[in-house]
Formats: sequence, structure tokens, C-alpha cells
Amino acid sequence: MNRRQYAIVALFSISLLAVALVPLSGQQGSGYDPWLDYNDDGIINVEDLHALGQAYGSSGTPLNLPMALEYDSGWLEISDKQGQNTTITPNVGNLETLTWVPCIYGKTLLESPVHQRYFGVAGYAYGWIRYYGGTQDGVFESVVQTSDFGYALAGYTKSYGPTGDFWLVKTDASGNMEWNKTYGWDTEFADEHAYSVIQTNDGGYALAGCALGGCFWLVKTDSSGNMQWNRTYERDYFSIFRSLIQTSDGGYILAGWGGAWNEDPPGIRDDFWLVKTDSYGNMEWNRTGANGRGYSVIQTNDGGYALAGSKVSASGGFWLVKTDASGNEQWNKTLGGTSAYSVIQTGDGGYALVGDSAGAISLIITDSSGNKQWGGNYGSGRGYSVVQTIDRGYALAGYGYTSGSAFILVKTDYKATMQWKQTYGGAGMKAHSFVQTPDGGYVLAGESPPYGLLIRTDAYGLTQDPTQDEGIGLSIVDYTADTITLYRGKNDPYWNYVQVCILVVKENP
Repeated sequence: MNRRQYAIVALFSISLLAVALVPLSGQQGSGYDPWLDYNDDGIINVEDLHALGQAYGSSGTPLNLPMALEYDSGWLEISDKQGQNTTITPNVGNLETLTWVPCIYGKTLLESPVHQRYFGVAGYAYGWIRYYGGTQDGVFESVVQTSDFGYALAGYTKSYGPTGDFWLVKTDASGNMEWNKTYGWDTEFADEHAYSVIQTNDGGYALAGCALGGCFWLVKTDSSGNMQWNRTYERDYFSIFRSLIQTSDGGYILAGWGGAWNEDPPGIRDDFWLVKTDSYGNMEWNRTGANGRGYSVIQTNDGGYALAGSKVSASGGFWLVKTDASGNEQWNKTLGGTSAYSVIQTGDGGYALVGDSAGAISLIITDSSGNKQWGGNYGSGRGYSVVQTIDRGYALAGYGYTSGSAFILVKTDYKATMQWKQTYGGAGMKAHSFVQTPDGGYVLAGESPPYGLLIRTDAYGLTQDPTQDEGIGLSIVDYTADTITLYRGKNDPYWNYVQVCILVVKENP
């Protein structure tokens, strides 16, 4: 087992000086519990397992592992331990042979709510900002957190060829580039632009966008970014993929729009286009919807699909379409606003859509039938991406239309009431995609011409000067058979109090 495997932040080398903790309360393990009461409601149920799965697995898929809470330190004060190591002794058995997961909570003030949460092997660092690319145009349109807790980013760059190419960048958990790849057609007249990336079931990646100035293009790679195959799909005229998911059968669903000829009035119109493929990208079926643009697609709980986009009309509007598993329309709703760019299915089976409404960042939340329940506007700009947060509220990312508010991150409660709003950067910077990290923070991807840009924040959207990264956060820097050693950054303002728990996998109840 790699002793750095459980690092929350691996930012600096340190001497291993053990410093005693001051325990405020504590207890040894409570014996076998199949699930941890993650939400502290006094009941251990499936909601706790799902929450643990979100925190540990990043994909939102529960762990489905029987785990016992074997150690709980209670709240320990380390307010005077900045820049120092601390060591605890859980006494749960041999940590070098057990299958175990640390969970660590942090508070700034003892009387305040939990401010930091950490489960498993997730990277944990505040405030870094990373730029990628060369001297030519570089844009990130999509970001996902990978199975190793790093990030995969896809978009477009002109820095590595005569024209623009699909661009795939893989980073570690701290945003350090591990590799980058470009994919393009061998012609000086073609630009290829990726709008969506996913990590596939086999650990590789799939990217979707447009190529040759007007056809859908799907690229599949291995885990190192080497192309395995690619497929093109064409309509009558130009076509653009904007969203990609891997379906439960291992195939792919791609959504976007394509050009079609309109007889009355004559001219080219944009039609919603939904394409289903097998696991090798061979088309199984496709569906169209007249006069609309599709920007986002998800697979719903019933095995069907939900698509979000815009009506192509003078008034526009958030357009939400629900289909069955074969792509046949079940219903569609026009929900006001101008255009929706992202959709998710909410925990209660409804939908949340983000986009813009007459120049304002806009969020609309519906019930399971697509009827609007709540909504809000959050200032000038465009919302590009939305997630449902660990506390069942929402976070949305996008960019402002004014020079002083480029990247924008908004947090709301479950009724779309704004709780806080953060802005980052300046003119020309645009956030196109983001994810919530297992510790509750956020990673935003976009552009800062001529570079692709990645920003990491804490759970409140706060970010620090990247030159000060080494002084922020808490790290598990080492462990032995019976001890765990923590290090608190020399300038860290957050981790004055910690609670350390050890979960151990149990084969049988």
C-alpha cells in the first residue's frame, strides 16, 4: 500500500515531527455498522450509503461495501499546530494490512458547523489555478473528475497543429498535467472542436464535438489518451455534438443539432439531434426535433433520456424534452428564459436546468413531469453547467458579460434562492464546465485566452493565491501499522479542530 495514497494535499515535503493532540472528546469503534450515519439524522439508511458513495466515489455511485466505524477521535484541537505534524493512534489493528478509509472533519471554530469534509483518497487542496496550452487559442469546454481523483478536460486548441484540434488534457488531483493529446483531420482547412468528455467504463475516454466544419465526431481513447477508434455522423448540412454520456448498456448517447432544409419559409433550420450508438460508436438509431438546439443530455432513472436546449424562435426558451429508452418523445416543455445549456435529474426525480434569460444567469427547477417549481436569476451573464450539491441545493457555473466578472460560481438552496456568489478573473475568461469534488469544493474549467484554465475552490467558492498553496489545508503525510500522521499548512485558516474517523471494510456483518 502506498503511504501517500490517502494524502489530502500532497503539496510539500516535511520532517516527521510528532506533536501531541489535545482531545476534547473521543471513543473507540462502535462495532459493526453496515453504513455510517453520514447525515447525522440518527438513522442509518440508504441515504447515508449514497452520501458516502458520493463523497468517496466521485461518480455518485454508492460504495456498496459493508463498513464498520472502528475509531472516532472526537474533536481534537490543533489551532496552534500550523506548520507542524500531529500523530494519532487509532488502535484498530494493523493499518498496513486492513482495508480502511479515513474520514476527517474540520472546523474553524468549535461552535461552528463542520466546514471541511474528507473521505477516502480524494485530493484535497485549496486555491490553485492552472493554465494549459501554448501561444494559440486554447479552450476547455468540459471537465470530469477521473477514477484516480484527477481531472480530464476536453476542448479545442490551435497550439499543436496547423488548424484547431480536439484537445484532451489529463491532470492529477492538484491540477498538474500528466499528459495531453490532440486529435484532428489531416487537412489545413478543418477545425475540430470537442464540447464534451467522459471517462468510459474501461478507464479510457470518449470525446464528442464537431469536425471538418460540420459533422458530428466521436473519438474513443484508451486510459493514456491514445485513439482507439473514431466515428462521424452527418445531417443534411452542418451538425454539432454538444453533449455525450455513456449509457447503461455500454453504448453512447450524443445530443446536439444539425442543419436541415426548411421549405416554408425556405432556408436552413436547426433541428435537435439525438444519436444512440453501440459501444464501438456504430449508430443504432437517431431522433430529430424540429427547430431546436440540444446542448445537454442525461440518462434518466427510468432508462430514458432528458435533453435540454433552446427553441429556435424569436422568443427562444429553455426547452426540456423527455424520451423513452428508444428516443421516442414522451413530453416536452418550454420553460421561459432564453436558452438552457445544462440539465441534471434531481434527487426527487425532477430536473434542474441552467442557462441564460435575457442576459441573466438563470436556473429553473422542475418536477418529474417538467413543470416549473422554482427558479432564479443571478446577475448578468450565462450559466453553462449545474450540479446538485451534497446538501441538496444547487451550484451553477458560467461567466459574466462584464469585464470584471468572468468565471462565476453561484450556490443556491433547493428552492433556487441564492446563498452566495463568487467571481474569478477578468475580461475574456469564461467558465464552461465544473464539478463538485468529494470534499464539497468545486473545480471549474474554461478559457483565459490563449490558454485553457482550471480553477479549484473550497466548499464556499473561495480560492487563494496559487503561490500560497503550500500553506493551506491538512495532509495525511504518513501512517504506520498503528499510527496516522497529519500535517497542517503553515498558513492554513481552516483546520483548527479535526475529527478523525476510521472505517474498516467488513466481509460479513
